[in-house]
Parts: sequence; C-alpha cells; structure tokens
Amino acid sequence: MKVGLIGAGLQGKRRAQSLRQSKNTQLAIVADSSIDRANSLAQEIRCEATSNWEEVVTREDIEAIIVCVPTYLHATISIAAIKRGKHVFCEKPLARTIAEAEEIIRTSRESNVVLKCGSNYRYHRAIRQAKEWLDYS
Repeated sequence: MKVGLIGAGLQGKRRAQSLRQSKNTQLAIVADSSIDRANSLAQEIRCEATSNWEEVVTREDIEAIIVCVPTYLHATISIAAIKRGKHVFCEKPLARTIAEAEEIIRTSRESNVVLKCGSNYRYHRAIRQAKEWLDYS
C-alpha cells in the first residue's frame, strides 16, 4: 500500500519510522508546510517531499493518508482525502469539535474508506487497566 504522510513534525517522524518497518506499506511522499522539514524526513525515508498537502491527497497512486498536523487542520485534510477515496489515519484528537468529528466520520462512511484515529497511550498499562475496569462493570 502506498501511503502519504502529511506533517513532518515529531509525530510524523514517529509514524514514518513505523511505516519504514512495515513490509506491506511504502511511504511515497511527505508533506509539510516547511519544505525543509519535509525534505529532511523524505531524505531519511527515501521518498518524495512537498510543501503542499493537497498534492498528496490528489495523487492517484496514494491509497492511504496519515494526518499529523495541528488539530485545526485535521477535518479539512481528512475530509479532502476521504472524498478522494483515501483511507485516513488521523492523529488525536480527531477534530476540534464534535461537529467536525461527526462530519469526518460521516464522510468516511459514505465513501466506504477506513478511518482511524491515533492514540499513543492505547497500550499504556494504566489505560489498559481502566479499560478492563470499564469492560467489567
């Protein structure tokens, strides 16, 4: 699967490293508002770079998008990608408001694509314990 990464900051770098270890995915392009930051990560991963997120979303060869940008951009980028038939992995929080989140979710359902939201603490011991308590009650 060819993946596009939007956002080359700390979280984008972490996601890029994870993709690098996957046998089933190829990070094809990194986008960041700072072309220097995009180029730096792209050189490390050996992929293309751009400062224009729309270039990533509109590429026909990209099947999935990872969104690692400030929250105020999540809905705009995620919805644009979903409408182009891309699967989306968006860092948390999914959106700024419940209405934005509902729009992203509704759009993904209508477009029949996979939408996932990242949570770095999902497997943290304390979070897992809280989930066990909630599942038990």
